Amino acid sequence: MVISYWEPGRRNFAQIRRLLKPYPVGSPPRLILHYANYHAVGESGPGCHGIRSPVVVTTYRDSLLWILDRLTTPPVGLALPPLPTPVFIFEPAEYRGASDPFTGPYMGQLMIGLPCRTGASERSLELDDAATAAVHEMCHVVCFNQPGMRGNVDRGWRWIAEGTAVWAETLLGSDPSASRHSKEYLFYALNWCDRPEVPLDSEYGMYQAFLFVRYLVSRFGGDAFVGNLWRAARVGEDPWNAIQNLTGQTTDDLFAEYSAEAYLLNDPASPCYSPEVFSRFGPRALTSSVIAVRTAETPIHGSVWGLGCRYYRVDVPVPSSLDIECAGDEWGIDVTLVAGAATASYQRVAQVSHQRKPGTLAIPLTPIADHIWLTVCGKAGRRDTDFSLVVTAR
Repeated sequence: MVISYWEPGRRNFAQIRRLLKPYPVGSPPRLILHYANYHAVGESGPGCHGIRSPVVVTTYRDSLLWILDRLTTPPVGLALPPLPTPVFIFEPAEYRGASDPFTGPYMGQLMIGLPCRTGASERSLELDDAATAAVHEMCHVVCFNQPGMRGNVDRGWRWIAEGTAVWAETLLGSDPSASRHSKEYLFYALNWCDRPEVPLDSEYGMYQAFLFVRYLVSRFGGDAFVGNLWRAARVGEDPWNAIQNLTGQTTDDLFAEYSAEAYLLNDPASPCYSPEVFSRFGPRALTSSVIAVRTAETPIHGSVWGLGCRYYRVDVPVPSSLDIECAGDEWGIDVTLVAGAATASYQRVAQVSHQRKPGTLAIPLTPIADHIWLTVCGKAGRRDTDFSLVVTAR
């Protein structure tokens, strides 16, 4: 028997759009939902583009409206999109080759594409996915419609846009007024924990950047920071310029402080405190762990990309202090070193200390300190950079 060769066809968007009916939402309309029922009476069947259950549509609608209000009222307070947002609920794979939700240009404005179906094993999981997708994509529409962005999905802002959109997803799990409570965003926390060396603003790190946005929100004025950031956004400008202006810190210092705090996920006093991440995945991954012997030098060698970091754990039997020497030259060192003492439950004991120039960094130890952690951060704009540390217990 010969197996027939078949693959799903592609349609242009106009062909798919003709299968869907528009339904304005709100008065005046803030959204226009476009969808078709799977078994519509007296009409042509939409096939894979049909909605099987109306609860999927209501979940999309309620989540879109909820995050739209959340982002355009204080404390975030961003401007509303100038026109009702067209939202098409269909099977994106026939148009784009993948079933993922998306935001893109449509007739001079931004549209949202949301999947009409999923392979989720239970309806509750499907609705969690629907709420999360709606919040994520509407966040993009709001952010890229701010005056300085003029409806442009600027590639230079994409990493922080994805970080902001996943940060918006986290509100579903924490805001009692949310349309549905979901923690789907934890999907991105896994790689964030396992691969801290991935550059924050790279294609591979941009969704994980929601934890950087959470850090900024915690340290610099709460949710209003997100509004201030996107009001400062300008097409063609580097988002780090806006972040530096809002925080008053250089990119390298800010990233080093964030990376060090990210080791303290379980510390309520840390601006990176994320108990749900810690309870699910534990602490961020170590590059290596060493035992420092009194008066003996323990070398640590490695490399790190710009805006990526590596963590090292140092255990010290019966010490009074630990010295960390970072090699460099007269121009300074090519990485930023941050060190501190932590308990066995990853809570801070000693204050975090920074090292930007060659020399020795001394960390005092107390009886409640379980270990020292070292964070080595790559500087912005650098490629893979080698570094050398020498650790000595005193």
